[in-house]
Amino acid sequence: MKKFIKPLASIKLAVFVIILLAGISAVGTFYESMTNEAYAAQKVVYKSAYMILAQVLLIINLTAVMIDRWPWKVRHTGFVCAHIGIIVLIFGSWVTYEFGIDGSMSVDIGSKSRSVVLPDRLLSVYAYDENMRPKKVGERTTDFIVNRPKPDEPLFVVAGKPLTLKEYYHFAERDEKIVESDNKNDGAAIRFLLSNDRVSVSEWMFISKTKKDHVVNLGPARVIWDYGVYKYDYGNVLHLSPKGDKVAYKIYSEKTKGLTKEGLTTAGSIIQTGWMGLELRLFNYYKNSTKKITYVEKESASDATHSAIKVNFDGKDHWLGLNSVLRLFTGENGFILSYGQKQVRLSYDLFLKKFHMDKYQGTARAATYASDIFIEGLGDYHISMNEPLKYKGLTFYQSSYVNDPNDPNRVIASVFSVNQDPGRWIKYLGCFIMVFGICHLFYYKKFVMRRKKKKAVES
Repeated sequence: MKKFIKPLASIKLAVFVIILLAGISAVGTFYESMTNEAYAAQKVVYKSAYMILAQVLLIINLTAVMIDRWPWKVRHTGFVCAHIGIIVLIFGSWVTYEFGIDGSMSVDIGSKSRSVVLPDRLLSVYAYDENMRPKKVGERTTDFIVNRPKPDEPLFVVAGKPLTLKEYYHFAERDEKIVESDNKNDGAAIRFLLSNDRVSVSEWMFISKTKKDHVVNLGPARVIWDYGVYKYDYGNVLHLSPKGDKVAYKIYSEKTKGLTKEGLTTAGSIIQTGWMGLELRLFNYYKNSTKKITYVEKESASDATHSAIKVNFDGKDHWLGLNSVLRLFTGENGFILSYGQKQVRLSYDLFLKKFHMDKYQGTARAATYASDIFIEGLGDYHISMNEPLKYKGLTFYQSSYVNDPNDPNRVIASVFSVNQDPGRWIKYLGCFIMVFGICHLFYYKKFVMRRKKKKAVES
């Protein structure tokens, strides 16, 4: 037994484990700094097999050292407690990792929510039932950062056909293009340039069966693209609509309060609007078109990036971004593939009554912010950056806020970090045992030596 325990209790193994833990932590710090995202660092480094191996080796080393000192004496109390405390601390961390919640909740001002969004990703497949309502027929947690399926390994089998993963980008920017289509059920699209000596505006406009019109508001004028149903109301308006292989146009003027010009045009032609010296140049016209969505991989996170997957189904590739859905068809059957973040539904609603923000004097930077919320059964509560809410096992922290995209000075939602830590008291206990052991190690020897010296003086 001693021969088996001695190598595991050696100081060499302890030094190796400490260096290994320090190295992995350093790599995780650099990786998180480079990618600008904690979730990726957690998956790749902090919760990797290497970190788990390092912690298991640490537990083995600590346990072997204690066994090697058996039988224990009173002077070993501090030594044993310090080692046990570390093991209990690691165990508490594992309990939190396995059974805890670490998510976020975004609530609009004047609205309520009970959904906590977790960082983990989820793939789900829905099929339509006899009442044409989607019903979940498959689901799986995805961890494509470190565990990507093989190219021939299907994620799901839908209507007897495999759905496989072709690409996964953890940091990706959406790239949307309008391309011509052979499908007569697809919508129509145009690309125009409206310009004069001082203004130049180029835009794609797309309409489909679900999106009946597309309006571009240019301030003193509007460009409207629809199937010919627009009725003039006000202002300078350029109304365009598909007419077979050509585009029908109608020009309305604010001065005359009505129609001033109409006709048919084709791609490449120029139309004088009659107001502000503006002329319309039609670059492209697709009688049938579709939106082709792809993603461009990036090296780090930003406000414009999120994860994206490319799947193959029935011989066709499809891109799908995080928190979006894809509709798949096989003959007369329709399916929905959903790729989003996991969510936990609470048993109660959190209603955001008011959001408060104080800014640094003379700047637009937020100094502090807080939220007035209401929960049925609890009542009103004020959550600030230094005053979280603890309710039914969850802790709500004021973490951030959301600005109106059209008005950066206006806050429209408050963001809370939601945490459930079932291993917290185990970690507290581990820290207490470890600190007690360290104190015992420092002071026990001094206390014993003092007693021996006192006995020697007395004798």
